[in-house]
Amino acid sequence: MNYSTGDSIIYDAEGQIIAGKNGKGQYTVEKNEEYTSYAYADGTKEYYNNNGHIGGIDEEGEYKVLGNSYEYNEHKHKYFDENKYSFVKEECFNEQGVHTSGRDEVGEYNVERNEDGSYSYIYGEFGYTKNFDSQGNHISGIDDMGEYTVSADVEKDNIKYTYTDNSNGLKEKYLDKNYATTSIEQIDNTSNTKTINEAGSYTKTSYVDGSKSINGSSKLNTENYRSNGKVDNVYRQDNTGDCWLLSGITSIMMKPGGKDYIDSLVSEPDSNGDVKVSLPGQDIEYVISKNEFDAYVSKISTGDDDIKYFEIAMNKYAYDIRYHSAQVIKIDGGRADMLYAAVMPKDSKIAYEGFNSEKEYDFNNPKISYTVSNLTNASVKALSPDGNEYNLLSYHVYAVYKSEGDYVYLQDPNMDFDPNNPEANLIKVKNEDLNHWCQRIYSTHLS
Repeated sequence: MNYSTGDSIIYDAEGQIIAGKNGKGQYTVEKNEEYTSYAYADGTKEYYNNNGHIGGIDEEGEYKVLGNSYEYNEHKHKYFDENKYSFVKEECFNEQGVHTSGRDEVGEYNVERNEDGSYSYIYGEFGYTKNFDSQGNHISGIDDMGEYTVSADVEKDNIKYTYTDNSNGLKEKYLDKNYATTSIEQIDNTSNTKTINEAGSYTKTSYVDGSKSINGSSKLNTENYRSNGKVDNVYRQDNTGDCWLLSGITSIMMKPGGKDYIDSLVSEPDSNGDVKVSLPGQDIEYVISKNEFDAYVSKISTGDDDIKYFEIAMNKYAYDIRYHSAQVIKIDGGRADMLYAAVMPKDSKIAYEGFNSEKEYDFNNPKISYTVSNLTNASVKALSPDGNEYNLLSYHVYAVYKSEGDYVYLQDPNMDFDPNNPEANLIKVKNEDLNHWCQRIYSTHLS
């Protein structure tokens, strides 16, 4: 099992674990000759042997773990990415074992097959497609930027999309070779290069004149923002894809009393330089030393140091409830409800759901914090704080500030957030455009 801090464990008279509680909930333990079973109160089970996780039962049924694949039966497979701690795709098969449908980074699809053995993924209402040859190689398609062809770029060791129509401004796009979900680099039709990080955010733009910009400005001066037990200085996302974490905290601090609540969870440094961060939703308190802080600081956000202590605490928490590995940063990818479940009191109402464009969300409620996210390449225009056109990013999480008239106002974690002036750097997007872009919405009720 990959859980430690905050666990409660019950042993029998012989010292064997028979029950307990971890980040997933309460469980009982049963052993047989083949594996150990952890049965949870919600009816799910996980099976482990000396080689690790081998199977279980979840909301979709019984499964076996084979490499990074969860095989539920001969008709459905799901694929798990340990680095992102999430399922990255699933495939469904008919009685003859033929792949007929599934879900990947673009969305749900049906498979259409041709007589020559080639086939296509057809994605719903927006007309997106992926075309494959008879050997299963992705060769072309249509996404939110238009028609493209696919080739392998040996020099860059990833996947290259070349767009046949540059009217949308994009000429080439390079993607992660493993799952083609993470955009590594984009070249527009003026030959400017935009380098993308795992959060899907633009981190560096190299212009044809050789100049460079990092997130629109340089790193914030850390010397000005030393820890004092309060999040009272500007901060923003930097090298790590923890937009979900920063947006979750920001969404809480935007509400009346939210900043005071977040401040109450982090202590001032003691005489040794140690800082305590409380995660009341999990009954966990982490003590973070100055040396530990110094080891992390270059890998996380820039600006207010107390926010960095939250990131380090959540990284330790992710290690405890997700998995143990040599990977240093485990908050690189996640969901805002994980943040809410850690920092909010245990009795807080927390929701994670697919965005419903027919539903009216009460974004102006002073007692509810919201974040919104997108997991596909949807292209939607918004207005930046200076009034210029801004593209809502794919694979990214924003904090919701308010709705007003035809617009919803969001805070991008890549832009400076000032807890003393939360309206300073808001972007705004039309309601109908947010409906098109948004796929997931997360919320928590404040006491």
